[in-house]
Amino acid sequence: MPTTSLVYGSSLANTTGTGSKAWSNPTNAAGNNTSDATRATVDLTGGFSVSSNYLTCTLAFGLTGSDTINGITVAVRRFSTLNDTDAPLDNIIKLIKNGTIGGTNKAVAGAWPQVGTWSANYGSTSDLWGLTFIGSDTIGVAISAIGVDPNDFAYVTAIRAQATYTSSGGSTPQHTGFFKLLGA
Repeated sequence: MPTTSLVYGSSLANTTGTGSKAWSNPTNAAGNNTSDATRATVDLTGGFSVSSNYLTCTLAFGLTGSDTINGITVAVRRFSTLNDTDAPLDNIIKLIKNGTIGGTNKAVAGAWPQVGTWSANYGSTSDLWGLTFIGSDTIGVAISAIGVDPNDFAYVTAIRAQATYTSSGGSTPQHTGFFKLLGA
């Protein structure tokens, strides 16, 4: 099965719906940003169970309307101020389908690293996260972190994704993927 090109975020947003802490400077996580100094930030100070709003984006894989998506893989370049088991954790990692956050929560266990890396990978080439998609669907990602230590800060510098699909026999995808703001 063919796979789309990697798509990187060109814009991101803080979206309410979970947590109490807003992401500041979400657009700093645009593109293939590998600079830890340029980042979206959420202040999770206050102790365990302080969680963030969603950091959201939509993905345009360039597929035709009737192509069938077979799996979506998402990677997040993330890190924290702490370098131990007290660093922030994933709270919620879900896909967005046509504006609605849903499907299976793909949050993984383990503290966020102290240096930004592509250490967080979610889904697979055959994983639809409990949803179904076709090429015309608006698809996105919603990320929420949770604090463990009273001094937690969580950072995201970039998000990238790929989709595996079955072509409907139409035109070849343009692979001009971009991320679009979802909510505010």
